[in-house]
Amino acid sequence: MRKSIFIAALAAVCLLSACQKESKEAGGLNSASGNANNSSAVDIQQQNAAGQHNSEEQQDSGQENPAGQQNSEQPSPSENSPAAQAESLFELQSYDGTAEITLEWGDQQSLARFNKDPLMPFGLYVPEQMEVYEFEDGNRWGYDGDKHHISINKYDEIFLPDLTLQNEQLQKYEEYAGSKQEGTVITDSFVMEKDNKKYFVDFVYFETEQDKALPMFVEVARNIRYVSK
Repeated sequence: MRKSIFIAALAAVCLLSACQKESKEAGGLNSASGNANNSSAVDIQQQNAAGQHNSEEQQDSGQENPAGQQNSEQPSPSENSPAAQAESLFELQSYDGTAEITLEWGDQQSLARFNKDPLMPFGLYVPEQMEVYEFEDGNRWGYDGDKHHISINKYDEIFLPDLTLQNEQLQKYEEYAGSKQEGTVITDSFVMEKDNKKYFVDFVYFETEQDKALPMFVEVARNIRYVSK
C-alpha cells in the first residue's frame, strides 16, 4: 500500500516538473517572438521616419522648382544673337528734292549727290568716293570701274538658293538674304520691299576690298530714297 502511494507521488512530481519545463520553454519562445516583433516595430518606425524625411525633401524641392517650372521656361534670346539685334537697313524715305547730303561711315565723311535709277522708283546719294555707271538694265553705283558696286534689281526668288553664305557683319539687318562668292568676288543680297513689291539690293566687291567697300555701301544703302511717279 505504502509502495503504491510512493509511486503515485513520484509520478505526480515528475509530471509537475515536466509541465514547468514546457511552460518555461513556451515562455522563452514568446519572449523571443516578442523581441522579434519589437525589432520589426523599430525597423518600421525607422523606415517611416526615413520616408517622412524624403517626403519633406521632395516637398522642399517642389517648392523650389514647382512642377518643373524652372526647367520648362523658354530661354530668352541672347542679346548678341541676330534675332535680338535685328534692325532695318532701308529707311526708304520719299525723295524730297534734296540734291546733296553728307554721309558718314567709320572715320570717313563725304558730300553725296542724289542720282535716280532710270528703271526703278529709287535713287541714292553717291559719295565722292563712288561713281555712277549707266547700263541698259539700270544704273550701278561704285568705284574702280564698276568692279565694286551697288545695284537695285527686280526680285526673283529663283536667285535665293544661290545665297548659301552668311556675312556676320550683315546678319543684324532684317532685309539681309544671304551672300555668295564666285572666285574672289563677293555678292551680299538684301530684299527691299515697297508698296507690296520686292527688289534685290546687291553689294558686289572683291574679297580684298571688303573692309573698304562694305561700310560705305551700307551707309549709301541706308539712304536710298523712294521716288514716286
